[in-house]
Amino acid sequence: MLRTSFSPKEHNPAIFEIDNSDRLNPLGFKENIMPLTEEQKRAFVGKKYDYYQQKWYELEQKKGSSSWNWGAFCFGMLWMAYRKMYFYCWICIAIIAVDILCEAFFNVSANAANAFGIAIGITIASQGNYFYKLHVEKKITEFMKSNSPAYIENELLKEQGGTSFWAVIGFMVVFFVIVVILGIVIQAIKNS
Repeated sequence: MLRTSFSPKEHNPAIFEIDNSDRLNPLGFKENIMPLTEEQKRAFVGKKYDYYQQKWYELEQKKGSSSWNWGAFCFGMLWMAYRKMYFYCWICIAIIAVDILCEAFFNVSANAANAFGIAIGITIASQGNYFYKLHVEKKITEFMKSNSPAYIENELLKEQGGTSFWAVIGFMVVFFVIVVILGIVIQAIKNS
């Protein structure tokens, strides 16, 4: 069950708590296993916490998972890598690889491939804030299970979360290498 609680003294209505009962995310996993504090989420997310807190609050109010994120739309997988959402990056790479293979072997038109690419961008943009919320909750919950000392908890959460420019570079290189390998394999198969 979802439960929101607000203090009338608070001037920021975006502060909410999640009752971690039986709500499942789109992948079938529980969204949260133990209650998370705002301080933990703020430490994990970093400088942009207020932005994401407001987006997550809006998601809870709508009881949905759709919330637009321009960074996710413009940069897609790179936005996910920057936010350290590596699992979702690998999913994007797999989807794009399948798209490349379908385009090569099933004569999918360029227009259809472009439409698919736009659909991926719109999906990432409209679900990105929700996916990031799931990511934050899962990672903090995993971290809390590790029983790290409380006095260094926030510092460790900052290291685990936040952003990574190097992850963006790394996923760009990985993506480039995969596309080159797929190109070579496709060319070799078509020439044989």
